[in-house]
Amino acid sequence: GDLERMLGRLYWEGGDRQTALLHYGEALRILEQEPSSPELARAVSSMAQMHMLASEYDDCLVWGERALALADQLQADDVRVHVLNTLGTVHAMTGDPQRGLGMLRESLQRALQLNLMHDALRGYINLVESLITVGQYTEALEQLEAMITFATRTYARGFALTAYTRQAEVLWLTGHWRRADKILRDQVEASELAGGVTGLWARTLRGRMLNDTGRTEQARDLLAGDLPTVMATGEIQTIAPHLGQLARSHGLLCESEGLEAAARGLMTVVDQNPYLE
Repeated sequence: GDLERMLGRLYWEGGDRQTALLHYGEALRILEQEPSSPELARAVSSMAQMHMLASEYDDCLVWGERALALADQLQADDVRVHVLNTLGTVHAMTGDPQRGLGMLRESLQRALQLNLMHDALRGYINLVESLITVGQYTEALEQLEAMITFATRTYARGFALTAYTRQAEVLWLTGHWRRADKILRDQVEASELAGGVTGLWARTLRGRMLNDTGRTEQARDLLAGDLPTVMATGEIQTIAPHLGQLARSHGLLCESEGLEAAARGLMTVVDQNPYLE
């Protein structure tokens, strides 16, 4: 059961959400036949995480509260760290940033204390994502620097690439364009590991940079090439920014059919999410 859970995470990191969900479901099927265990609590917490990643926040809260209860019952500190991260992200994204950021900071601090490397790295990135969402860019950059240092020291190269991608994004948003471009080019695009979901995020950011600097045809071609893979993730956090930049490209090039298709796709995913207005 625990192996099935781990396989689920690996498939998600590779951009295959549907196969990931199959493995998580199998983990639950196996583990729910036995008495409550830390392995079951981890699988339940993983399902909460998958709902969070898809912006299915009501379902996330249900699974998350169940995982938190199991963690407390079983004194599974690692599960508490994991689920606090998930629940904190949801609260930060749904109008209660103080509560959410508090849970995220507690999760990160405890992960570092317990030497839970993966949970600490996840703690950094979700704290950063939430800080970006509420416009706290200065602290976001500080946490990204800490994450890059930690990921480099622990040889977590995939997480380092994610941190560099977000660092470039924040720098771009705050007007530090040359530095942002250099970080994305040298630290992410030059890496042989820039695949999976992080690779999609990086190329969407590159598409934005190309749009912002007048290289619109390059942006359109890059974004259109990734579109099938982006849509297959089924996650609005990946799909919406990508479609937004693709719509910009088509609009700037006066390509009405492409603009309409991208805008319609964007509105569809937004309308499917009750938390977005």
